[in-house]
Formats: sequence, C-alpha cells, structure tokens
Amino acid sequence: MKRLVTDYTFDPAAHTVTFNGYAAVDLRGLIIITNVTRNIIIYSFADMESPYSLGGSAATNVVTLDYDTTKMVASDNLQIYYDDVEADAEFFGGVGQDKRMDWDVSGNLVYMGQNATAGVAEADTKWRISKLTWTSGNLTRIEGPLTGSWTGRAAILW
Repeated sequence: MKRLVTDYTFDPAAHTVTFNGYAAVDLRGLIIITNVTRNIIIYSFADMESPYSLGGSAATNVVTLDYDTTKMVASDNLQIYYDDVEADAEFFGGVGQDKRMDWDVSGNLVYMGQNATAGVAEADTKWRISKLTWTSGNLTRIEGPLTGSWTGRAAILW
C-alpha cells in the first residue's frame, strides 16, 4: 500500500532520512522523496538517469541518499511515498481477500480493487481501489488506492 510517510527525521549533512516507526525500510518499496520546502526531488525510483535516483541504501529504518543534501536544512519538509508491503499484509490478513479488475476496450487495466473479506458484495464501501490511466498504450498514472464501493469506482473523487 502506497503510504505518505510523515514521521521521519531528515539529516541533510549525513544524507539520511530515518523512517520513525519502521523497524526496516525496503528500498524496493521506496517511491519518491521530495523536499517540498525547496521543490526538489531527492530520490525517485522512476528515473534511473537522474542524480537523485542513482542509488541510496537502507540500513534498518535509515535511508542514505546519493543526492547531495548538504545545502538543505533538517527542518525542510519532505514528502515521502513508500510502498508498505507489510501494511498490505496486515490490512488483508493474507487470507480471505477478494479482488476485482476492470479493463478498457483496448485491454488496458483501468481499475484494481481489493477487499479484506472473501465473497464480499461489490457495493460494500470498504474496497481499496486503484485507477490506472493509459496514453497511447503507455501507463501514465496510477491513483489510489482509495476506499469506496467497487460498483461506484468510477464516481470516486480521483
């Protein structure tokens, strides 16, 4: 589950971000870290050609960045998105979950939904739904997951 991490400690001199409340961070789940005070992306999994995504390492709950953060200050606000697989397992309990998918006429996956209860009604309002947007056959955006009913997925405020 993609989560906005708000409990962190930023040490720009050491190039580190500590994820408070996490025992360990898996770099495979780290999506993006943006210094919103300075409007600078300092880590992104998506652009391997840029200096902010060429590396980084995680030791327990501390992520060490390759980006030069020494001109930043510890009080700068960061926006951190992390795909927390353990939170998914905790939410779904690993068993008894129900899943739904919906494709467009071109065969592109448009909606994915999950519910913690097997056989749950599509009108149940506890579905976790993600919306995928495609342009010219390329995936360009993933939104969510948001909570709502599977039958009302198109009406969710994306």
